[in-house]
Amino acid sequence: MANPFQEHGCSAGNEPDYIVYSRTKPNEKDYPTRFFSQCKRVDIAHEYILNVVEPTIHQQYAAFIKTRPDAVYLRDVPPLWSFNLSRITSAAGGYFDIFQLTPRGCRVSPPHCVQCADAITDPCNYPRYFMDGYFDSRVQPVLARPTGKTFFDQNKIKLPREKSSRRDKKGWLNLECERWQHLMQKRAPGISWKGVCEAEAQKFLHAKPPK
Repeated sequence: MANPFQEHGCSAGNEPDYIVYSRTKPNEKDYPTRFFSQCKRVDIAHEYILNVVEPTIHQQYAAFIKTRPDAVYLRDVPPLWSFNLSRITSAAGGYFDIFQLTPRGCRVSPPHCVQCADAITDPCNYPRYFMDGYFDSRVQPVLARPTGKTFFDQNKIKLPREKSSRRDKKGWLNLECERWQHLMQKRAPGISWKGVCEAEAQKFLHAKPPK
């Protein structure tokens, strides 16, 4: 079996994204493999729903939603009927992999993720780098990332008093409010987003773990 990470067979300028993006991570040798694997797994899951789940339940889904497990939502996601199901929609405050609504007939994982760009026949509008897609400001996910204590000290953020042995050496889980606010201002101008995420971040940071 050919190694897809080296023998993709694409001409220069038409390489799949797992090759294109790996050039920005020259020190991560396993990056192309991980990227390819993530895209392929989403494809497999999509095919399973279409070919196994739907025939079993005798129903067809109108759309598919892909999201990340480390996303925290500042607001409830609006009902499905309120979205335009004829286009691909992403959250304004995140990148395409954080929240993406894909209408039926389109691939959940972008075809150019693993295919040569000049060989794609998918009729859906998949911007190569997701800079021209439709962003919905009503969907507000923020990623929770481990952050070192220095960050909280510099920003004068009060940390919980309780100490936990489960907390890893990277620090406390914290919402990426600064990046979220930057994207919201860029993709939904004219609205003040200052303080929206920070208020939720405090609740998140001090929330007790579920029992």
